[in-house]
Amino acid sequence: MNSSKLPIRTWDLTTSESTYKISTDPNLLDHDFINKAFASDHMPWAQPMSAEILQTLLANSLTLGLYLEIPNIKPPNMWGQIGMARLVTDHVTVVYLTDMYIDPAHQRRGLGRWMVKCIREQIREFPVFRTLLLLTSNPKAREMYEEELSVKNVVDRKDGVICMTRSSYEEYM
Repeated sequence: MNSSKLPIRTWDLTTSESTYKISTDPNLLDHDFINKAFASDHMPWAQPMSAEILQTLLANSLTLGLYLEIPNIKPPNMWGQIGMARLVTDHVTVVYLTDMYIDPAHQRRGLGRWMVKCIREQIREFPVFRTLLLLTSNPKAREMYEEELSVKNVVDRKDGVICMTRSSYEEYM
């Protein structure tokens, strides 16, 4: 492992109906799922990419994958990807949160908020955290980001997208 990178993290959540996992392990990412997400109307800023370009994008980001346990399937194929969030980062001081996506069939279950809490935990491990930046046009997501990441709106664009940021590690504790 490169000394500037953080170790792989995994979080687990079990509900009465399902078992979920969030992981920073790049080997678990389903590139077909990610390209389908990029092609969906739920990510209008994104577009599908060639396998080579997608590999480069993911290799230069810290991506949290959200997975659903598939019953009656044996490891290692027992997890199906249902969401993601990508952090463009230097792994030390700055984070740009982008490509936050949960398959619509799995929304409204608290998984987005859980993923953001996992992102917050991940950022707390950065040695000299300074800045978090994100863009959103979703009012509910805006509220969640304010509550969970302590970000503030700094720019309202004419297209309805807002830029949110926060800085300094101390504010984040």
